[in-house]
Amino acid sequence: MQRAKVLDAQTGVGGGLVMHGNVGVLELDNAPLNALGHSVRVAIMRGLDQAERDPNVHAIVVTGKGRAFSAGADISEFSSAMKEPFLPECIDRLEASKKPVVAAVNGMALGGGCEVALGCHFRVGHAKASVFGLPEIKLGLIPGAGGTQRLPRVCGPQFAIQMCCSGGNIKPPVALKNGLLDAIAPEGANVVEFAVKFAQDLVAKKTPIRRSCDQTAKLGNCATNFFLFRAARQQLVKSVPKGMISPLAALDAVQAATSASDFKAGMKAERDIFMKLAQSTQAGAMQHFFKSERRALKIPGLERTAPAPVRRVGVIGGGTMGGGIAMCFLNIGVPVTLIETSADRQKYCVETIANNYKITMAKGKLTKEAFDKRMGLLTVVVNDWAALSDADMVIEAVFENMAL
Repeated sequence: MQRAKVLDAQTGVGGGLVMHGNVGVLELDNAPLNALGHSVRVAIMRGLDQAERDPNVHAIVVTGKGRAFSAGADISEFSSAMKEPFLPECIDRLEASKKPVVAAVNGMALGGGCEVALGCHFRVGHAKASVFGLPEIKLGLIPGAGGTQRLPRVCGPQFAIQMCCSGGNIKPPVALKNGLLDAIAPEGANVVEFAVKFAQDLVAKKTPIRRSCDQTAKLGNCATNFFLFRAARQQLVKSVPKGMISPLAALDAVQAATSASDFKAGMKAERDIFMKLAQSTQAGAMQHFFKSERRALKIPGLERTAPAPVRRVGVIGGGTMGGGIAMCFLNIGVPVTLIETSADRQKYCVETIANNYKITMAKGKLTKEAFDKRMGLLTVVVNDWAALSDADMVIEAVFENMAL
């Protein structure tokens, strides 16, 4: 069931507003990736109502259950009319809170999840698990819940262009350097407990609430931005696939953050661009492709089937492809039996794989010990099919010749 609930950061007890000291923890709970479906959005609003009404709540921490903060919108809602409250409304409500709101980014914060984090007044992350990204362009869209408007205010337009127009992910050190994170929890620390302590310090020091929508210092000036956006547009025209419209549309939306009269006007520009893309054939096709890729990984009847162990792999053919496939398994410690057609081919195959590893050694990326271990796992035979009898998986990699 999709839900968001207020939990005690120490006991994990749910059901109503449960406190950790003077801090309430709002947990997004919609396994596996905490997609921001309708029920989650409703529960976020209700959780904020509870937190704001209770005088014992001095600060709020928002986090995700499990391995994700939130992977973003529920893509299944894209094919039908979405129900209120909409995500921009939820984020506006977070941002408008009169009590400090801290995002405890415990895992991936992608798309709408990243936008939720931007709507919080402060953000802390997990050193290894946290990752930020705005991948909407890969679905033929742009961030539609304030991402193109808040990110330039928090991190500056150049960083916003990079995130919004590439669809790539950002790790915690980069996020911290550019202002997307305020702090990173020490390795081994619980990020929610770290965020609770961070929030309590804010309250104790009476630190002013910092709303992303109000920040303008990093937006730059007209002259600098003119050259920045012109260069970015020229680069995108060269680099994006021909005919793909979403990266340039994302650039337009980020530029609106720097040129619109105020935040509200910039949000309107973002919404207009988003809606135009959402109704496009290209966005529909890209979303269909996205869903199809994931559906292809789910084989009916095998949902709960454990994969068979792979203790040895056989590879037929030791050319460029076969040798490369063999190395993939040797790299992870799986023994490989490779079949070739002659002694010359056998010698060539072993020498080629060894030389590839020696190149890696010369770059300082592979030790002599690791080289010896990997080569020790390789067996190359000549037309000895019985050598494959103990292989758990056999991969054919001969030349594209049907007779062969």
